[in-house]
Amino acid sequence: MFRKFSENIISAAVSPFSSAPSTPAATAASSTLDIQSLSIASSASSHQARAKVERQLADELAKFGVPMSTEDCAGCDDHQEGCDESEGAGHVTHVQYPRGFDVDWDSDLLASAKPQPRQLVISTGRSDWPHDHTEDETTLSHHLNNALMKAAGITPAPPLKPDQGGKEKDEKALPPAPPPPPPTNPPGMIEITVGKDGLPQGIYEAPATQITPSMQDEPSPTGIPEQPGTMLFSSSLISQSHEGHRETVLAFPDWKVVVDVTNDERGAEGVLTDLVSRTEAQGDSARRTWTLPYRAVVLLSAVSNGSDPRLLGSHKRRDKRCHIAAPLLEKALCQSLEEHHVSVDLQGHSLSADHLEQAFPPLDQIPTDELPIEVEKRLRAIDAVDDAQGNGEVGIFRISHLGGHRYAGVMIICFPSGATLYYGRVSPREIPAVVKETLLGGKILSGLLRSAGNAVRPELVAEHGEEDAGKKIKTVCQRKGKTLLSW
Repeated sequence: MFRKFSENIISAAVSPFSSAPSTPAATAASSTLDIQSLSIASSASSHQARAKVERQLADELAKFGVPMSTEDCAGCDDHQEGCDESEGAGHVTHVQYPRGFDVDWDSDLLASAKPQPRQLVISTGRSDWPHDHTEDETTLSHHLNNALMKAAGITPAPPLKPDQGGKEKDEKALPPAPPPPPPTNPPGMIEITVGKDGLPQGIYEAPATQITPSMQDEPSPTGIPEQPGTMLFSSSLISQSHEGHRETVLAFPDWKVVVDVTNDERGAEGVLTDLVSRTEAQGDSARRTWTLPYRAVVLLSAVSNGSDPRLLGSHKRRDKRCHIAAPLLEKALCQSLEEHHVSVDLQGHSLSADHLEQAFPPLDQIPTDELPIEVEKRLRAIDAVDDAQGNGEVGIFRISHLGGHRYAGVMIICFPSGATLYYGRVSPREIPAVVKETLLGGKILSGLLRSAGNAVRPELVAEHGEEDAGKKIKTVCQRKGKTLLSW
């Protein structure tokens, strides 16, 4: 079926990339945005029509300074018209999802994800988790969730007992999800809504993340500095700590890894404090921070394959598409990246303290006033970080529930520049284009785009002659360069 892209005029909540504090338990205030619409129509009767619509969407987003790919290889049917089949039909990127793999092709994909300004990815060494992975009190995810609520002044509720609607109730089958709303536009219609900040809905600009001496005039009453909106993900990442009770945390768009984090309340609060404000003494001499060594990181939603008896059976049925898609996408990514001579890290071997300190000392040893320059120097030193041909290393990790499993396969792609992409409706057939155009070329495939953060490049606006739009965009974005690889 043809992929329709449209956005409707909405009454929007506060931008996910606002600086207001947000936690998994907090509710943002709402405000109405003045929105302007622009539409494009085309036929939807063939692959050529679908490709034409995707190119038109790419052209429209490019006018707002978003680096877009014009390649016509994303999601093509039966690998026709320009796709490279030199590897033969048995190539992993030609694998199709099994019969019955139900994907929502009717709902709008653009702006179907609402990311927070920051994503934290926590090591567990597993590849499946319950739907709410933060409920497991033995995990660092649980402690981080509680620390975020504490920073926002929210008291975490005690876990429910079975007779209060706890685990026994959860194990019952969930009611079926309501059907998606019917499409509001005719097939082939693209409608992009633009907010007051001059950016289309689904394209967000987050404040630059950096460590400062303090983000508050007075010490926080909770002992934890004010936090940006944060999403937590458990992951297949394996902690490389020499001590079994310590974990690893990846922070995006900070592009940092915190190693040897104690799996307790103190360790969780220390991570949040370290990422936002600098203290003279961290209190835990083993916890250290480095910039990530990868040229990109791909996070694949993988919940749940149901192999763990502790997981909820209802969630297995609900998210079976993700656990089917993730291993196929992972295999296709590995193969495509290796063809470009790009190494792949699936477990986090490159994140051991022993390996990281061979290149640089931990950031904790750098004076606060020298830190921004030092971080940028290390980012630019990442192997092949700006090489569109290949080489370097990409981290690929499976993560807990991402949301939007009806658009499976779904993934997050992060870059050292701070850009973050949410992709949906990805199958192994799209992976060569994802690797060539997005991971190596730093450009977005419009046919897969759910949302993008820190993806605007004002220099591109000038190329399209949108002078008024360019002036408005530059008020929310001062980034330079022409791809997601530059900052």
